[in-house]
Amino acid sequence: MSRDIKAIARLKKLSEIYNLLIISFVVLLVLFIGFISGDDDMRVGNIRILIATLISGIYVGVNLFIKLITMADEITRGLTFGMTRKKLFVLERMTDIAEILVVACIAFLLIGRGSMIVKLIILVFGLFNWVEGLAGNNMMRYGKKAFWVYYIIYFAITLIIPRTLGASDRIVEITRLFMDWIRGTVLGQPLLWTGSIIFAIVGLVVNWITFRRIPVNYSI
Repeated sequence: MSRDIKAIARLKKLSEIYNLLIISFVVLLVLFIGFISGDDDMRVGNIRILIATLISGIYVGVNLFIKLITMADEITRGLTFGMTRKKLFVLERMTDIAEILVVACIAFLLIGRGSMIVKLIILVFGLFNWVEGLAGNNMMRYGKKAFWVYYIIYFAITLIIPRTLGASDRIVEITRLFMDWIRGTVLGQPLLWTGSIIFAIVGLVVNWITFRRIPVNYSI
């Protein structure tokens, strides 16, 4: 087991460096903004919320890129280390959970709100599995075609939808309802909890089904 842990640490070294740089950059940026603003409220209260929000948001957004860029090398090298696909898949998911928990712990220490953070942990883990299952594994299987399809969709969602938030009442309403659920201010919480857990579990299953079928080029 120790051999597998060392192997996965070597595989994930580059992506973890990216994550550390993200967290460090956000903290330094917000602290810098707080100090030059000269606003006491910013220094004492809002700065914690801002750091937690930026670290969480940028971690998710950047990793929707990074995980797909690094996974081809990680999977190929992992199998050459002698791991079975099942073992490699489990260790990769355990690493994903560990990363998310580290970010979640930072957010919790800064702002509290444990119930909200647990919901986000489940949703982010599910999101990563859906993206890796439908995009990342298919990139390894079909190459550039899947690559461009995913990134066109990614940029459309991240660039076009935010600009339409102010123009579309429906999108604004959906966003408000989602945030109300995350904060626990709407009814039907057990049903929504169940839905988010199912979302994560089905994403994990989809990821495994597509992962076990991808071809691997050992010469990479």
